[in-house]
Amino acid sequence: MNFYIKKIKLWFKTHNQPKKYTFEKNKVNVVTGDSSTGKSSILRVIDYCLLSRESAIVEDVINENVAWYGLAFHLNGHDYVVARKAPTNGRINSDIYWASDIDEMPSDEVPKPSQGISRAELQEFLSREMKIPIVKLEEERQTLTPSFREMMMLNYLTEDIIATSGTYFDTQLNTDVRLEPFVIKLLRMGLGTDEQREQDLIQRIAELEKKLKAEEGHKKRDRKNQEQYERNLKAIKDKALEIGLINDEFISQDNLIALVNEKVEEFDRLKRSYKKLAEIASLYDERREIKGQLIGIRNLRREYRRAVEYAKELEDSLMPIEYLKVNLNTSLLGEEAMALYSSLDEAYRQAKANPKMAEELPKDYEDEYKRLKAREQRVNRDIEERNKIATTFFDPNVLIKYMTMSTDLKSLKQKPQRYSGDVALNKMRDKLEQLKRDLEIVHRKNEENANKYLEDVQSYYEQQDGMSTSYRGCEVKFNETWRRLELYKNGEFFPIKNVGSKSNYMFMHLCYYLGLHQYLNGKDNSIVPNFLFIDQPSIPYYGNNRRRAMQKPGDLTVKNKDDESKLKEAFRLIDSFMKQNNGGGSEFQIILIEHADPSYWEDLKYFETRYVFTEDRDYGLIPEYVAPLT
Repeated sequence: MNFYIKKIKLWFKTHNQPKKYTFEKNKVNVVTGDSSTGKSSILRVIDYCLLSRESAIVEDVINENVAWYGLAFHLNGHDYVVARKAPTNGRINSDIYWASDIDEMPSDEVPKPSQGISRAELQEFLSREMKIPIVKLEEERQTLTPSFREMMMLNYLTEDIIATSGTYFDTQLNTDVRLEPFVIKLLRMGLGTDEQREQDLIQRIAELEKKLKAEEGHKKRDRKNQEQYERNLKAIKDKALEIGLINDEFISQDNLIALVNEKVEEFDRLKRSYKKLAEIASLYDERREIKGQLIGIRNLRREYRRAVEYAKELEDSLMPIEYLKVNLNTSLLGEEAMALYSSLDEAYRQAKANPKMAEELPKDYEDEYKRLKAREQRVNRDIEERNKIATTFFDPNVLIKYMTMSTDLKSLKQKPQRYSGDVALNKMRDKLEQLKRDLEIVHRKNEENANKYLEDVQSYYEQQDGMSTSYRGCEVKFNETWRRLELYKNGEFFPIKNVGSKSNYMFMHLCYYLGLHQYLNGKDNSIVPNFLFIDQPSIPYYGNNRRRAMQKPGDLTVKNKDDESKLKEAFRLIDSFMKQNNGGGSEFQIILIEHADPSYWEDLKYFETRYVFTEDRDYGLIPEYVAPLT
């Protein structure tokens, strides 16, 4: 990434003459001078113009006099200008001025807010331009989608941390989010480790583990249901054998269920007919009535047969008269014979005309008889059925077993399917193991890459000559748990617990940041700007003296000669860094805030004193014509 600050500009509330401060690329741009002149606020102005959600600019003197803050910067071949209206009573104003491909800010008048431009939109735009990957970091039940602002945590070596022992990153300056839990992940992102790949694998593993757990639960439920089915089936079989529904102990499951179902359905039908038990008396009455009707019909048939037989016999006995009528010449008969003949003939005619002879049974006789017989059979079946119901329901043992079997059968209405996903389940397990192996490989590679930059840190540690000789030859390691650099003496397994003075810690911080950016600046497509803000390396050497007038070159403003030598060594180390990073087409910019006299760096190639904030030179960040010295 090619990034550097070109200018900052302040427009004032009561004066129409703004103040502009310029900075050079490929230089150590030094702003030095007295305390309380606004030197460190330069970083806060830069950070505010780079779209911070809150302002860390001090209210007294600075914010109370400034109407707008502006920043001109270069990013990847393009120039941009952004200006923001100063906070009002500590509250951020949404007014923003934005321009691209220019490096000139609005002239003397305060900027006019750009329409349709929001802080969030600009932040998203700059994050894209800086190639910040869209990744969701999770830590301590918090989530963070980093923007360029979070990555610039690696660009600020502030006064608050440069000589401390406990931390190496100022997470308080950037107040957009709580950065503390994400420091290491942001560092690794900046180092170019494949954190996205690692996070993706972690997420895929978590998702697959969740899916696998669900599938194993499915298998467990299926097995449990199958086992319960088998237990219920056995209970049904035992009861069926006990009450004699089946007599084959080795009957198949399907045949057993079919047979028992048939018997239980029959039982259910009987249950539904239980109320018919009350009708059994009327059925007996009906049966008696039917029997009476049948007896009547049978008697009629018997009498009819007798009448027919009698008529037949009578007709047969008089048949000779018919013969005589045909063959006898009645003229030959005497008076008495004729009288007999006439009497017999009359009897014959009467016999033939007798109603009993002609009587026939009703035409529906047979149908009625059949109907009554069918009705009788039905009534007999109903009586038998009700007697069977009564027998069953009055046998508690049989009744209970039928009822429990009915309940058990309901649980068997749908036979559970045996689990058939073992192949897919095994594939999931294999995939999970593969993902875990991939994660281990990526994690190990990331661990290796995450520590490569320490070679450059080690290089600067070995170059420096500011720390005590007792720490020479130590190996530097970064403790990610405590987020700090540690020294290990040759052959020792435990770090040095305390390196003594603030001067030593300052050198360790300086070596760390120089080595870190040495590594980052040599990487293609780095997402960390090639820019470093260093606030007062001299702070260990000034004690509690908070206000000093700068002396003429050659006069010492530090406590002693040894401190003077160490401070010069710190500046030399920074200059050495610039020499290594401003060759071969690479670039780097440092803005250095100091108290020390320019004489400390006047012979260093890449150092350039941009501003000296004293009573007689520049006065301070806020010029004298705006806020005169009191």
